[in-house]
Amino acid sequence: MKRFLSSFILFSCLCFQSIWSQETQKIRADFKPSSVNQQGKQYPQVNSEGRVRASISAPQANKVQLDLGGVKYDMIKDEKGV
Repeated sequence: MKRFLSSFILFSCLCFQSIWSQETQKIRADFKPSSVNQQGKQYPQVNSEGRVRASISAPQANKVQLDLGGVKYDMIKDEKGV
């Protein structure tokens, strides 16, 4: 039981450290339109870390999610509905 408890505590600490370091990590703001975008389109954009920025105009929508490889990400609406 002690071994299980010790393993659980160690695992929890490692997970917390991983999550905390990801949240405190500064995201580079060097986003550029993707090289595979349609001609003249600004989005999606990709930065040097491989992070993606997308933009969708949906002023009447209550919730919009971006589905990338089966993982859904909630999008945040600005005051213009974008």
